[in-house]
Amino acid sequence: MNIGEHARSALWLGVSFLIFIASLSGAYALFQTSARINEQTYRLTASTDPNIHSTLKIDNPYTCTGAEVRQTIHQIDSLQVDIMVSGTLYPKDLDPDEADVSSIDLDQKYTPAYIRNTEGQLVMLRFT
Repeated sequence: MNIGEHARSALWLGVSFLIFIASLSGAYALFQTSARINEQTYRLTASTDPNIHSTLKIDNPYTCTGAEVRQTIHQIDSLQVDIMVSGTLYPKDLDPDEADVSSIDLDQKYTPAYIRNTEGQLVMLRFT
């Protein structure tokens, strides 16, 4: 080996070392940014009211069949909300076994509307 090869090896070693240092500093910056984002997300999540849930606005109206509406009425005990179907009110204390759901056409499409009180709690489910 002559002196030129040693200088070339030293230059490659120096360049490799600089690339390693640059990679370490980039990884450190990425880690710090991720830690800040996680901390901010935790603070925002902890400061929100757990009783308020946001709902997404769906552009095209969601429809369900009459069979799904009937099944919802049969689950009225667990829902504990009033259900109105085409003007007929089914109160939340209704016994699902005694509910007359024969007027609900199984093949008709219904659009649900969720009525909430000022606290954001669901109080009525309306199918039109």
